[in-house]
Amino acid sequence: MSPVLKCHAETHINAPASLVYSLLTDLSQWPVWNEMVPQVTIAYSPSADSANTDMRMRLGQRLQFHVRMPMFGVRRHVPGGSVEEIVRLDPAPTDSPSRVEWNQRGIPQTLLRTNRVNIIEPSAEVDGRIIAD
Repeated sequence: MSPVLKCHAETHINAPASLVYSLLTDLSQWPVWNEMVPQVTIAYSPSADSANTDMRMRLGQRLQFHVRMPMFGVRRHVPGGSVEEIVRLDPAPTDSPSRVEWNQRGIPQTLLRTNRVNIIEPSAEVDGRIIAD
């Protein structure tokens, strides 16, 4: 079996969990808060509304992440970016956590397999908390 690398990050956001969820799942808002992925385009959508003019995430979508990573002290465009498929999309959080997950596509899984898990949960300390595994 191949070695497994697991990364974990947790961020407390002083905002309602429903707003955090909305910003994460509204692809048109990514340039506002995400320096590493300032643009997302929909590569494939399984829904009847393939145009998806509201730019909301949908289960089964394949998204093209246009990635800009720091290299030699400057954020640079990564050719090809990353293609990701939405594999879980819970409803917006109310009293319990919501999960939004995507897997990387386009790279043979024998070389690299990734699964991004975002858990948005209401918190007593701050109203919204996001945990990314």
